[in-house]
Amino acid sequence: MLQAGGKVSGLSDEDLDFRLLFEASPDVLLVLLPDAPRYTMVAATEARHAATHTTREATLGRGLFEIFSDNPEDAAATGTNNLRASLDRVLATCTADTMAVQKYDIRGPDGSFQSKYWSPKNIPVLSAGGEVRFILHRVEDVTDLVQASELGQELRDRTRQMEREVITRSRELSEANKSLRDANLKLGELDSAKTAFFSNVSHEFRTPLTLILGPLEQALGRAEHRLEGEELAAVHRNALRLLRLVNSLLDFSRIESGGLALSFAPVDLSTLTAGLAGAFQSLFDEAGLKFIVDCPPLPEPVYVDAAQWEKVVMNLVSNAFKFTFEGEIAVSLSWHDDHAELRVRDTGTGIPASELPRIFERFHRVAGSRGRSFEGSGIGLALVDELVRLHGGKVRVASEVGHGTSFVVEVPAGSEHLPKASLTTATPFSRRPPAAPSAQILEAKHWLEAASSKPRATSARPLTPGPAGARGRLIVADDNADMREYLTRLLAPYWEVEVVPDGKAALAAALENPPDLVLSDVMMPEMDGVSLLDALRADERTKTVPVILVSARAGEEARLAGLETGADDYLVKPFAAREVLSRVRTHLDMARVRRAAAAAAEELAETRAALMSELELKHDALQQAYEELKRTQAQLVHAAKMASLGELVAGVAHEINNPLAFALGHLGTAEKCLATVDAALAGSLPEAPAAAFERARDRLSEMHLGLSRIRELVLKLRTFSRLDEGERKLVSVRDSVESVLTILAHRLGERINVTCRFEEPDVIDCFAGPFNQAVMNLVTNAIDAVEPSGDITISTGMRGGAFELEVADTGTGIPDGLRDRVFEPFFTTKPVGQGTGLGLSITHAIAEQHGGSVELLPREGGGTRAILRFPLGASG
Repeated sequence: MLQAGGKVSGLSDEDLDFRLLFEASPDVLLVLLPDAPRYTMVAATEARHAATHTTREATLGRGLFEIFSDNPEDAAATGTNNLRASLDRVLATCTADTMAVQKYDIRGPDGSFQSKYWSPKNIPVLSAGGEVRFILHRVEDVTDLVQASELGQELRDRTRQMEREVITRSRELSEANKSLRDANLKLGELDSAKTAFFSNVSHEFRTPLTLILGPLEQALGRAEHRLEGEELAAVHRNALRLLRLVNSLLDFSRIESGGLALSFAPVDLSTLTAGLAGAFQSLFDEAGLKFIVDCPPLPEPVYVDAAQWEKVVMNLVSNAFKFTFEGEIAVSLSWHDDHAELRVRDTGTGIPASELPRIFERFHRVAGSRGRSFEGSGIGLALVDELVRLHGGKVRVASEVGHGTSFVVEVPAGSEHLPKASLTTATPFSRRPPAAPSAQILEAKHWLEAASSKPRATSARPLTPGPAGARGRLIVADDNADMREYLTRLLAPYWEVEVVPDGKAALAAALENPPDLVLSDVMMPEMDGVSLLDALRADERTKTVPVILVSARAGEEARLAGLETGADDYLVKPFAAREVLSRVRTHLDMARVRRAAAAAAEELAETRAALMSELELKHDALQQAYEELKRTQAQLVHAAKMASLGELVAGVAHEINNPLAFALGHLGTAEKCLATVDAALAGSLPEAPAAAFERARDRLSEMHLGLSRIRELVLKLRTFSRLDEGERKLVSVRDSVESVLTILAHRLGERINVTCRFEEPDVIDCFAGPFNQAVMNLVTNAIDAVEPSGDITISTGMRGGAFELEVADTGTGIPDGLRDRVFEPFFTTKPVGQGTGLGLSITHAIAEQHGGSVELLPREGGGTRAILRFPLGASG
């Protein structure tokens, strides 16, 4: 059987050297890595090396086909290709591949090839994930078989014998592989069981340690350093519990090492068993259970170790009480020819059929079973099984869920089955009277007391000052009654405390009246602490309640795992009283702050929602106001520009007109004087003075022409810059267009050709200044589009009942994607510093001012057509 650490009784580590066993196998075996196409050799049996005339040093670590290649002298050799194909199939299918008999020559000791025939099979060794870890290459040397078939009938019997041997060896290898798999499986199960054991034992040690150290710490903090009453009783109970657990572990350790010395004496087993079972009578009476003890005298004494037999009986009876809530428990003893039989039967919760095969496994506990306590290390029944086996007997179990369980212990009669050195001739005795109730009885009695006490709320006046309304309500969940009592004594002076025995009761209490904090053990019946946490987080009423989990699992990894469950904090047993108080107080304060923050956030959310609603109601109005603001801004820029331009032009016209009129007047006087002088001196001047006099008259005529041109330009500027936008008036379209062209003459030069086509009406009713500005903007854009050379055509006239002014250019045109945006204020396609983006926006506003529109269309042949259109109020 397996011992602790995965050892097998009677075998040393050397005995379990599986590599040694493998290499000593008489079969021709080779272990390959799945590193196709190399297939590295990593292990081989000595039989393999002998059959192929190789050594371990020369082959292991090298590729299969690097060492074993086809016979170069055999042109028809196919062994290498066939073997490679089989190995590739194993990798592809993860299943074994059996090959037909292959001719695969092997080098002999002298280096020459020997003709060989083999029967190969390639078997994959899979990982837990189903991946090929190794390939077991097994072959049988069937050279003699093939040669025998070639020799004739006389060797056929030998051939059949070899075939049978091949089959037998194959079966043996299969069985060996199965044994290895079973051994690995058992080792894995044992490892899992040990992990579960240490987890359970940690819980079993740390819980009573907490209940011993906690009250002692509080007692040391008092002036009188005294421990009494229920606190003292709880410390005593848990010390006995620790002692029983330690004794059980020591018994297991001694059994494993063979150091548990039993002393078998002939005992009146009926009297001994009845006395042990009778110690539970008052407990069963208090629990309301019928207790039957039927132990009639046996025909002869039975050889047992009385101390160990007591452990068997006490464990079975206390186990029956733990899982029986109503009905009866019966303890009976009977004789059956060659053995005595102890039967402990109950009408308890029963054991699922799937758990029965593992019920006597060490460290195994039935998951989810309903009992008076969730505590237990999983070693009680395993210890019973071991002790009964040391008596030469056996124990069996039968159970049905919901109907109860029956344990039967068989102890052989006589002493022939026992070690002679362990026999004693002591006088048969019944049961030594106990000095005090056993630990099992005290613990069972406490289960009963805990079950009879209902969940309750306790409180006392707070011993520490706090803000008004700061007193909190706690729910404490723990299946250990002593722990519930201890935590109640610890917490009740500061907060209102409600204690419950399991997670299910804690959830019900929390949903009925949500607490300020939940302090819960992790390992509990009905519903554990993690499941309780999940349920609290899933409910709207309790999802924000702080939860502190208490566990016996120690270490940073366990703490992190506990916090990862979503708990607010994680306490490890044994814990100090001050630590519990500090953490509870901290989380209550934090929860109070979170609630205040949540209320503020909710109020803020409501305010925000109201503001958003108001903003949504005003959004359209604000959007419209924004658009109007942009239009007004453009118009203000235009008005400011025009006002400045008007002031400039008016000032310039004024400053120019006065000296211009003076110059023209004096120039006329000079011309008249020269004409008088010319008439008086006609023909009397010499030729040279006469020529000079004629040049002077020509220069005066040219000066008159130039000054007249300046006067015309000033008049056109005054016409363009009229500031009477407030009312409509009659304007000459031709004059407006010519004024614009005169002003822009410096940009037109000789390389830009302008064609004007004026149709009726020439005089229109409009706002003069804005109209002139619109014409200026459209012509300026056309010049920008065609520079440095191109054609511009300006057309006016009536189209469809409305006046139209069209400015067409042969420039690059406007992309379709930008045509809808050119009327936006400040939008421009010109380089930075070469445009404000207001020209077309202002023109659009002027068109709307006249009740019309402006649009940009592509010109046939390239370029753009800008069309200003509006209805006429009156025309001349």
